[in-house]
Amino acid sequence: MAHLSAKEISIGEMFGTASSYAVPLYQRDYDWIAEEQVQELLDDLINFWKSEDSDHPYYLLGQIIVAPPSAGPEKWQLIDGQQRVTTLLLLLIALYQKFADLPEVLNNRALSNKLAQLNGMLQFSADNDLYPRVRAASNGSDLIEKLIERSIPEVGEGRTQEKLLGAYQLIQRNLNDSLIGDSEMPSFYDRLVNEVWVVRLELDDADAAV
Repeated sequence: MAHLSAKEISIGEMFGTASSYAVPLYQRDYDWIAEEQVQELLDDLINFWKSEDSDHPYYLLGQIIVAPPSAGPEKWQLIDGQQRVTTLLLLLIALYQKFADLPEVLNNRALSNKLAQLNGMLQFSADNDLYPRVRAASNGSDLIEKLIERSIPEVGEGRTQEKLLGAYQLIQRNLNDSLIGDSEMPSFYDRLVNEVWVVRLELDDADAAV
């Protein structure tokens, strides 16, 4: 009988050094619409960041379901929650690029530390190679690697890449908007990685989820 355990983890822990995720081949493509589900997630996160409700210092983003991988270097198969987790990775990539562009980052130890932490959340090392922290559906990881490298194509190759590219561009627009100015980036980042949480349901047998 398969065993299921539940862990409450922050976004920082979810993308930390002990975690990496692969979307199984049988899962559908990344399909979130930028102006709908992606914008709704961003609005929720931005509204939480702006809130000053001491009675609710944390924001629970929902749950994901994972299981041991059938192949590959990743720690987990992402059984449920790939749309949300992949979108969060896109947000972290955009934040990393935004921090990297701040003129004061080289002379500010706190900003440099956040940049280094973010860099570790985007990729992990295995077999003398670097992999995105989330192996996206279909050919999505090819695009994610380009986004990390700042080699952003004008168009994606196929449906998943087109959706990912649209989501990333919308996230960039939100970060460049007056809603989150350069001086506000550190506080937004801190609340995102430390005070936004998910429940990770961990199966010990992937067959139990099919």
